[in-house]
Amino acid sequence: MVLLFMLAVAAYLILASRAFRSRFGDGVTTQNIIDATIGVMYAIIALYGFLTTIKDTYRIARSFSISWWVFAVITSLKDLIEIIIAATQEYGIEEKCLRVVPLGCDTEAKWMVPLKLVIHVALMVYFGMAIRRYARRLDDRHESILDPPTQLTPLKSEKLEDIEEPLELK
Repeated sequence: MVLLFMLAVAAYLILASRAFRSRFGDGVTTQNIIDATIGVMYAIIALYGFLTTIKDTYRIARSFSISWWVFAVITSLKDLIEIIIAATQEYGIEEKCLRVVPLGCDTEAKWMVPLKLVIHVALMVYFGMAIRRYARRLDDRHESILDPPTQLTPLKSEKLEDIEEPLELK
């Protein structure tokens, strides 16, 4: 499980650095600010996952699981909004793709953006389920460790003579 989190940390740090470098050649735009914010969120969630594996406590794992799902919803909604905006603009995804790849890419561009969203959501759900199972496993261990032991012997303050014997029935 630790290896899974370490791989997730590495992947999200790579994605965070890619998001920072992706569009800053255009100057400061709303899209650049959104990409930078998402990149910072990728870095924070990766470091939080790393902290979760190091600390190995239920409380941190549970809060990481919740923040992972919130992050998954935010990034998925961002990608979905980008698809909707690209589909409703005068020049669509094909024109943007033609600026980068002049040989033509209308069919590829139409399928790659939704495919990226589907893969992204599938990966976020998969890792979210793994994190949830990890937190649940820590919760089981958490309860067994912190439950008070059953007291079989009298307290030190009580003397054995002070303990009343049960009444005998006649």
